[in-house]
Amino acid sequence: MTDTSAASESVDSALSLGTASARNAQDDGMTVSPAVRQALQALGVSNEPMSPAVQAALEALAQEVAHQRGLNAQLKRTLAEVEQLADTDPLTRVYNRRAFNRELARHLAYAKRYAVNTALIFIDLDGFKAINDALGHPAGDKVLRAVGRLLLAQVRGSDVVGRLGGDEFAIILPHAEPEGALYKAKQLSEAVGSAVDAALEGAPIPEPLREGFGGSFGLALFQHGDTADTLIARADEAMYLAKQAKGRARR
Repeated sequence: MTDTSAASESVDSALSLGTASARNAQDDGMTVSPAVRQALQALGVSNEPMSPAVQAALEALAQEVAHQRGLNAQLKRTLAEVEQLADTDPLTRVYNRRAFNRELARHLAYAKRYAVNTALIFIDLDGFKAINDALGHPAGDKVLRAVGRLLLAQVRGSDVVGRLGGDEFAIILPHAEPEGALYKAKQLSEAVGSAVDAALEGAPIPEPLREGFGGSFGLALFQHGDTADTLIARADEAMYLAKQAKGRARR
C-alpha cells in the first residue's frame, strides 16, 4: 500500500467516526469553533452547538484532515522532484537521452497529427577529445556545463534541449519553419564556439589546437513517417557532413 492510499484510508476512517459522533451527540449549548465548523461543512453535518466530547472529537478530526492533506501535498512535491531528477543530465542540467527521446516521440506524434513543422538540431562538439587529452576531464566537464547553459539560454521555452551522450547534444524545435530552424542552427554554431573559448579562457592550449574548438551542427526537418530514431539519424548524418566540410576547410 502506498503512502497516499494509507493517508486516504486514515482520513476516510476519521471522517466516518467524526460523522457518527456528531450525529449521535446531545446539544448542551457549546459553541462550535471555526475549525470544527469547516469539518462539519465537509461532512454535511449540522453545525449547531454540541457537547464538549463531540467538539473535541471534531477538533481532532479537523487537525488530522489538515495533517493528511499536508502529507499528500508534500508527497506530490517529492514525486515531482524525483521525476525531474530522473529526466535530467546531472552534469549539464538538460534532458538526458531517455527523457529527450520520450519528448521527441511526443513532439513527433503531435507534428504528425496536426501537420506542425518540427525540426531537430544535432550538435557535436569539435575538438572535445583534445580538450580532455590536453587538460583532463575536469576541463571537459567545464566545457559541457558551459554548452548546456548556453543552449538552454538560447532557445525558446517550447524548445527541448537534451544531451544524447558524451559531447553530443540535440534540440527539438516545434513550430519551426525551415528557414528559421537553419538560422537558429547557424546562430548556435557561433555561440557554442564562443562558449567553449570562454570556458577554456586562460588554459594552456596551443593556438592551432584551440582553433579547432567549437561545434558542428546537423539539421533535420520532420517528414511523414519519421520516428525519433530516423529523425536523429538524419540530423546526425547532416552533422557529420558539416564536420567533414569544416575539416577540409582548415587544410
